[in-house]
Amino acid sequence: MRHFSALLPREISVFGVISVSTQSVVVTNEVGRRFQLTTAHMMTVGFAVRDRRALGLLERVRAIFMLWSGSHFPTVAVLAEDDSSPSLNLLLAGALPERLRIAAEQSTRLWRELYQLRQAHENLQDQFNALEGFLSRKNLQPTELIFENPVIEDQGGRHQAGAMTRLTQILPVSSLGLSAIEICVLGDGHEEKIASDISVQLRTLEDGAVRGEWRLPRKMLTPGWITLGLPKTLSGMRRTPELVISCGPDSDLSAFGLGPVQPIHEFCVACDGGRTLPHSLAFKAWSGLPGFRPVQAGRLVEPLSPEPEQLVRDTALPLSALMAAEDLSELGYPLEYELVRYENNKAGVLCHPPPEGTTLARLGKIDTTDLIGISCMVALDHEMAAPVSFALIVSDADEQVVRDRLAGQVSEDAAERLFEWTGWQSLSATQQSHLHVMGNFAEREDVRIFVATSMTGSDPNYYAWAMFSSFSALRMKRLPKPETRAALELGTGLA
Repeated sequence: MRHFSALLPREISVFGVISVSTQSVVVTNEVGRRFQLTTAHMMTVGFAVRDRRALGLLERVRAIFMLWSGSHFPTVAVLAEDDSSPSLNLLLAGALPERLRIAAEQSTRLWRELYQLRQAHENLQDQFNALEGFLSRKNLQPTELIFENPVIEDQGGRHQAGAMTRLTQILPVSSLGLSAIEICVLGDGHEEKIASDISVQLRTLEDGAVRGEWRLPRKMLTPGWITLGLPKTLSGMRRTPELVISCGPDSDLSAFGLGPVQPIHEFCVACDGGRTLPHSLAFKAWSGLPGFRPVQAGRLVEPLSPEPEQLVRDTALPLSALMAAEDLSELGYPLEYELVRYENNKAGVLCHPPPEGTTLARLGKIDTTDLIGISCMVALDHEMAAPVSFALIVSDADEQVVRDRLAGQVSEDAAERLFEWTGWQSLSATQQSHLHVMGNFAEREDVRIFVATSMTGSDPNYYAWAMFSSFSALRMKRLPKPETRAALELGTGLA
């Protein structure tokens, strides 16, 4: 090997072969350092041997290189003992142009494959964006299972209550994000106990509001799971959902499967006359993005009404309002990062506080019809973040007035403007909370939503990922005046 090195230019490296396998080739350089090759070097220009006993080893290396690279390599040259530099140079002169051509072809092929991969990636992105746009336009979205209470094999516990015509089950999940509920009908003849249609209601305990109503026809009550899809995924404040199943006196609801024994009394299933079973009802709870409708799937039962009539209702803010969030901060110094941006994976707005001062952002315009409140969740998403103060503001004033009000300055013009806010609420690392602002916003024009953050103390703003998400609007339906209602009930109308 040193003999070859002495005869060749310094730009040419010479390696000796130690061992060969289909997975690797072990070589050594002239100073004895070993290398394990698992791919063929693109600029291998030739193979040469002086001892014919090593010819077989080099032929194996050449074959492995061609297998790995898919290209041709020159045959092994056998040099006589008295061969010198001219013979080697002649060998290289014949092999080098071919190796350069092959290397150029490989580079061209790799660039072409890279271009094709990039095109495929862009096509997939376009298809994903089209699918996402379709789901948004059609108000559809995929759901995920958030809680499952499986059916137990021993259903003897239901016999303790006898015939049942009403079942009530508090669900151990939050109403926020709830998209669908599944209940299970037992087989082995149990379904024959149901002789009439079944009525199902989903209510929230705190306000008694009916969030969904379904009627299950007798012919649908066959063994298996039945999905009760809500009109839209629930949004707004977190409340406790309760499922109520009822039937006529000629039916028996013991055909619905029970889950495991429940140690917490509040989560046991209640039946007629206030009696409770030691078990909970078998069910599955599904969630999705607030405000969207569940995807049609399986035995899905549509609600009786597209949206139950409610005096007060929560509706999710449109994503377009969050995506249009703009940074209104006036810091007086440049930053190398964005303070405000829409986070698609969390459907929220990141509002990073600056090192000093306040970050102020304004969301896009929304419909203010019947609007009486705005709420959202706030969270500090990094475990190493210092405390951050959050604020939610609803105002019809411009950004300068909002800045002045946040700084405690109230001008004569600002006093006449609508300005409702939560005050500053401080959160520590990984904490989350709920903010809400109430007011008669429907009677004002150009009402806008602002969010603001600042560092609570003098700590640096590293990792201060302040997130506003789960925005919802509370709307109250306007009732007619008393004399209008009376006239409508009489059917006479008013002049």
